[in-house]
Amino acid sequence: MGFPEIVYQRALIIELTKLGICCKQEVERDIIYEGRVIHKRRLDLLVEDLVLLELKALKEVDKAE
Repeated sequence: MGFPEIVYQRALIIELTKLGICCKQEVERDIIYEGRVIHKRRLDLLVEDLVLLELKALKEVDKAE
């Protein structure tokens, strides 16, 4: 059995920081539709303000091909 998602997120942040890679966790962003903000979303991890990581913790990996 694995750990909760937050454990992996914190470990990943430590490793990225050791490599000198800037990352921000739980960043809130607007969802915009036709020029209007319709919702807000909290992002798991934003790396170098370029890459969004949405982390998921699973009990087992699906082995389907």
